Amino acid sequence: MKFCPNCGAKLSGAPFCKNCQAPVQKMFNDLNREEFAEFLIYKDFEYEKLSNGNIVLIKCKNKNLQTISVPDFIQEIKAGCFANCVNLTDVYFEGTLGVIPNHCFSFCSKLNYIELPQGLTRIEECAFSDCSSLDEITIPRGVTFIGDRAFDNCSALDSVYIPSTVKQIGRDAFLRCTALSSVTADDVESWCATIFGNYCSCPTFYGADVCFEKNEDITVLNLSNVRKIPPFAFANCGDIEKVIFSNFLNEFSPLAFYNCFSLEKLSIIKGDFEGFKVINNCLIRKDTLVFAACGSVVPSNLATVKAGAFCACSCEVEITFDDP
Repeated sequence: MKFCPNCGAKLSGAPFCKNCQAPVQKMFNDLNREEFAEFLIYKDFEYEKLSNGNIVLIKCKNKNLQTISVPDFIQEIKAGCFANCVNLTDVYFEGTLGVIPNHCFSFCSKLNYIELPQGLTRIEECAFSDCSSLDEITIPRGVTFIGDRAFDNCSALDSVYIPSTVKQIGRDAFLRCTALSSVTADDVESWCATIFGNYCSCPTFYGADVCFEKNEDITVLNLSNVRKIPPFAFANCGDIEKVIFSNFLNEFSPLAFYNCFSLEKLSIIKGDFEGFKVINNCLIRKDTLVFAACGSVVPSNLATVKAGAFCACSCEVEITFDDP
C-alpha cells in the first residue's frame, strides 16, 4: 500500500489523491516528502490521464496565480487552459511541449514574460490574443506554424524573433500589435519563403523593421538569391533604402514593399537570361509593370499592374542595372 506524501492518505491508483487532489503519479511514488513538496502547487490545476499514459493539463482552477511553471510531465495542454488568468505575469515550461493550443493564454492581460518550451512546433489560433502586457516574444526554433490572430491585440509587444523554421503565419496573427518596432529573422531567404495569411499576419505591418541575423545593414536589402517575394513581406519597413535583386527573382507579390517610404534605389544585377528591363523610367518584367518612377509614361501594351508590389513607395526611386 502506498500513501500520498502530501497528506498521508492511502492511494487508490488514481492519478490524483482523492483526499487532497495532489497530482500523484507512478513517477512520484518513490519521491520523499521534501522532493514531492515542490509539486504541490499543481493542485491549482485540473489534469487528465489519457489511455496512452500521457498527462494532459485541462485548466487552471486558480485564476489568481501570478507565476506558473508547467511541469515536465505534462505532454499536452487543452485549449483555453490559462485563458482569463488576469493576474498571471510569468510562465515557464520545465519540459517539452509540441503545441500551444487555441486561446491558451487569451486575455492574460498582465502576462509580461513567457519562455516558450523546446519541442514546440505550432502556436494555434488566438493562443496569446489580448495579452496586452506582453512586450517581447521569442519563437523557438522548430515552430513551423503560427495560427490566425495568435498575437492579436498584444498592444505592448515591442519585439519578436521568428526563426527560419516558421513556414506559415495565419491571418491577423499580429493584428493590433501597434507597438511592434523590431522583428528579427534568421535570413532573408527563409523570410521570403514564409506564407503570410494577410497584411496583419506580417509583423512589419505597423512599421517594425525586419532585420536579419546574417545581415547587419538593414538599409540595404539583398534579394539576389530570392526567387519569390511573398505579399506584405517588407510592408512598412521604413529603414530600407536600397533593394538588390537579380533575374533569379521570378515574382513580385502584391504589396511586398508597401509603403517603404525610405526606398531610394532598385538595383538589378545583370544576368544572361530573360529578366527585367526599363522603359520610360518603368521597371518591367515579362510584360508586367513592377514599378513606375517619377514622371514615367507607362507603356500601353503592358499587362495589368501586379497589385502594386511597391505601392505607396516614393516615386523618386532610381532604377539601375549593376554588374554582379
